[in-house]
Amino acid sequence: MLPSRPPPLIGAGLLEGDVLRLALLETLGGGGQSVGISDDENVLDEVQQFLGIRTRYYIALRKRLLVSEEALARKSRAIQQPLVVPLVRALCAYAGGLGEALLRSCDGQTRQRCIAPSLPPGATTCAELAILAAARLVAMNKKDAATGSGVRCRHSWISLMIPSVLHSAERLRRGVLRYAQNQMDRAGAANLEGDLGNFVAVNCPDLRRLLIVCDEAAVLVLRAVKEETGSRDIEVKVHSVCRTWLSGL
Repeated sequence: MLPSRPPPLIGAGLLEGDVLRLALLETLGGGGQSVGISDDENVLDEVQQFLGIRTRYYIALRKRLLVSEEALARKSRAIQQPLVVPLVRALCAYAGGLGEALLRSCDGQTRQRCIAPSLPPGATTCAELAILAAARLVAMNKKDAATGSGVRCRHSWISLMIPSVLHSAERLRRGVLRYAQNQMDRAGAANLEGDLGNFVAVNCPDLRRLLIVCDEAAVLVLRAVKEETGSRDIEVKVHSVCRTWLSGL
């Protein structure tokens, strides 16, 4: 899912809003390798082991799913979907929307020769946290379904979000690559040593980390789906560009 109007990239936002957004997203599982399970940490169950995140982050994600189940247990007619579904949808909209904004801003700057888009480091961190949180919630839901725990209604609703998570990760990745290409073009041929991948690795460590996270998020979701179905050959309904990317992971 992508928002109809992507967020603006030119100019910095309010610092207070950026810090608040970063703090909220960090509570949903943290970042990539920095939140891996330490050697001296007690793993609660196989789902945490599968996700590969520390206990405090795992508990935070688990609580989001349990809140949905508690609401469903009341059998309230006012509740049409598990509460975690809008959360996953919002995370996808943020991550995918940033990718869409990067694509539109870079393409518009190329056509109109306007001010080049600027991507603050905090934006890449927020996107990293958002797409990882969405992928982990979906993967956790799939692992619960495989073990027979949780509410079936919740499994079905969140499973419907799998294409959205994968599309958002692909859109974010494509937007980051387009932005990196824009930065490389602005740097000039005299400053380049190799292709786009080398330029990102040497000059844009935050973009490189975000590209790695997009791959990790997609792989996590696909692994969870494969383990639930017990089949190596799975077909997720995504568009052709996304399918080509997934087949190369």
